[in-house]
Amino acid sequence: GDWSSDVCSSDLGGPERFRQALRLSLADARQRGADRTPLLAAAVGASGIEQGSAVQRQGLDLAAEALGLPLARVAVTGDERTALRGAFPDGPGVVVISGTGTIAVGRDGAGREHRCGGWGWLLDGAGSAMDIGRDGLSLSLEMADGRRPDSPLRQALWQALGLEPEAADAPQQLKALVVQPSFGPAGFARLAPVGERSAERGDADAAAILERSGMALAAMVGAVADQLGTVQYVQCAGGWRSIGTNGRVDRVTKRMVDLLVRMSKQEAAEASRATEAGQGGRATRRSEGKIRRVKPWNYRVEEARDRFRRTRGTAPRE
Repeated sequence: GDWSSDVCSSDLGGPERFRQALRLSLADARQRGADRTPLLAAAVGASGIEQGSAVQRQGLDLAAEALGLPLARVAVTGDERTALRGAFPDGPGVVVISGTGTIAVGRDGAGREHRCGGWGWLLDGAGSAMDIGRDGLSLSLEMADGRRPDSPLRQALWQALGLEPEAADAPQQLKALVVQPSFGPAGFARLAPVGERSAERGDADAAAILERSGMALAAMVGAVADQLGTVQYVQCAGGWRSIGTNGRVDRVTKRMVDLLVRMSKQEAAEASRATEAGQGGRATRRSEGKIRRVKPWNYRVEEARDRFRRTRGTAPRE
């Protein structure tokens, strides 16, 4: 979960929950491993921990206390940073994570890092499970009040929430449900698999939502690549579905990222040839010994989106 609010909120018992989670993780690790060597150091990755923030400093103090370690032997950071180091320990790469929220972070060959997204569900949820669930419910209300034709997606979403789809007051019940404190981003996120199943059954509205989600994730990768000048290696991870199950969001994201990678390589090769031919003024620059074309990430993503849709017959060829 997002620990950024839990760690700071004594009203919710946040600090104690954070300590308990760390102790349970340590106990589980010791139970699984045969090595009983005392714990010498710890690195903790938790959702919502911003670099240099008060939450990070408080998390550091809590982790040191919970694990019985001196502060110098404890590191606490966002889980996207630990995921990046797990996927690419020594070299460049980009990790994009889609769970209740989304975030992408990358590192170049010189060790510089850049993050994109992850600004909290109220401000920036594109590509997340929360966004898929919320967009699905939004469409379902447009179906209910006559703004768009009804579809099985509405019925599936409302049934998942325990609502009777044909009840006259079901829209009012839904409105009251989503503003309950217990619903929150997790309540929306739990509906993402419903949207995935509906799309796989051929529901066009659900498919459109998931396609937008996959493209949003690819756009995050493109933004990181533009800042760091690399999009050669990308690792996807997710919490609301199993990456690798070939779900619709995975397919769109991976296809878009593949297009971005190929475009980046083609642009680098073209820029290199132009420079060798003495025509290096075509918006190229050298960075860490590499030559890359300077092209805004949103242009790249739009171009990749057009290519993607042309392959599916949903965009006219130029």
